[in-house]
Formats: sequence, C-alpha cells, structure tokens
Amino acid sequence: AKGLKLDANGLANALGLAGVQAAGLNSAIYNQGDMGKRLIAGHAAGAGITAALLAAKGFTGTTDIIEGKFGFCDAFSTDCQLGAVTDGLGETFLITRTSLKPYSCCRFYHAPIDGLFDIMASEGLAARDIAAIAVRTYDIAVSNRRPHRAVPETVFDAKMSMPFCLAVAAVEGGLGETDISEESLGNTALHDLAARVRLEADPAMSAAFPAQWPADIRVETTDGRAFERHVAHPKGEPEAPMSPAEIEAKFLSLATEAMPEARARAVIEMVADLDKVAGLGPLCELLRG
Repeated sequence: AKGLKLDANGLANALGLAGVQAAGLNSAIYNQGDMGKRLIAGHAAGAGITAALLAAKGFTGTTDIIEGKFGFCDAFSTDCQLGAVTDGLGETFLITRTSLKPYSCCRFYHAPIDGLFDIMASEGLAARDIAAIAVRTYDIAVSNRRPHRAVPETVFDAKMSMPFCLAVAAVEGGLGETDISEESLGNTALHDLAARVRLEADPAMSAAFPAQWPADIRVETTDGRAFERHVAHPKGEPEAPMSPAEIEAKFLSLATEAMPEARARAVIEMVADLDKVAGLGPLCELLRG
C-alpha cells in the first residue's frame, strides 16, 4: 500500500483486506513434511499485494481490522497488548532484529551446526573421524520436530531432521539449498552418521528460549577424543549477524537458480543504492528473471 502511495483510508482498507486472509497452519512440518510451509510465506506476500491493489481500486476492507470486534486480535489472542502495535513506531525498526538463515534447514538446528563446523575446522576433523555427536538444546527443537529420522522420506523431512542435517553438514562441509537433495536421501553414509546423533532437551536452555536459541554440542572421535562447544546465538541472529559478504553469497546461490549471475549481481548493486533510486521499476525489471 505504501508502494502504491495509497492515502490513510486506502492503507486502512488494504490492512483490512490482508487481515481477513491471515492464516497458516503449521501441519507441514510433521509427518513426511510437505511444501505447505513454503506456500504460507508466499501466500502472505501475495495476499498483501492483492489487498493493496484492491484497495487502490476502491475495494473496501474492515478499517479496524487489528483492534475491532472479531478482528485480528480477537481471533488470535485472549490478552492482546494493543499498545505494542504502535510502540516505537517510526523510531524502532524491527527489520534490524530479523534473523537470517545461513543453512537450508530448520532454524532450530543452526546453533549445533555452528558448533559442529567450529569443532571440525579448529580440530581438523573430517566426517570419517566422527564416532558420535551429542546435542543438548531447548525442548521444542527436540520434541516438536519428531520424528528426527536418520533415513528421511522426503527432502523436506530431511530438513526437519536434526541428525540428518548434522550428518549432511559434516559430510558436505556446508548446508546450502542444494546440499540436501533427492539424491542425498539415499546416501547411506549420511544415514549411518545421522544414526549416531543423540538429542537431549536441556531445562535451562528451554527456559532461555526464545530470547536465545542455544545449544551444546559434543563431538566424539573414532580415536577417543571429545570436543564440546556452546553456542548461545546461531549465526544470523542480531547478536551474531551474517556478514554482508555471507548475505550476498546466500542471495547469489538462490537467485542464480532463476537468473544469470550477472543479473543477480546487478540486483545486489541496485539494492545497495536503493535510497538513491527514483523508483522501483528498474529493480522490478531485474527481478523478473
């Protein structure tokens, strides 16, 4: 709505039309996993654009969708703090507190993956040197993602299995979008290492979540050594931010699935100077892929 330069009434109508489309069940993360979780975010973005375009054409929506009777707050909360809606408005921008994911798997597993990579790099370990891995972390990462299958049934199932993700990280040396694939589902080396991962919920870490997303990881080697790491904030949190180079590398790895690298790099350059661009037309043209 802001991009369309709608007035206050148009913005209110757009919010009302977006609000009546607000939903999203989390069923996709269970059982074998499916693509519904990806659809939820895309639908939310699409619904927002549709709401703004409709409002721009005079289509009306509920103009008290947040606080009104049977509105968003009534539907989703029994104790809504309406003051939070405008707290720090125009002064505090929560995008600066947004987490970024360096690894293509459930965010709950990123702290132990960080610890694993640190141990392997500092101790010069390869996947073949690992006899067992033990992870202590907050309860929801252990119990709310069952089953943590060592032999996943789908790619999404694999990304929701902490043992399998740790195995991929150790064997592949990374966990990007292409590191878990249909081919990796049948990799017996990954199955074998994943079967040697133990998970345990820690009461103190459970109490710290979600202010922290911590984990302890212990790697035992085939020659009898053991190494431990505690990770309070996984990489990508505001307390442990990804570097600009890491963010650009992630963008390039994903964007080049849809466009040539030269065009993807042009997007990066344009976004870096977005405050100096007269309009979004040139950027949208690049993003058409």
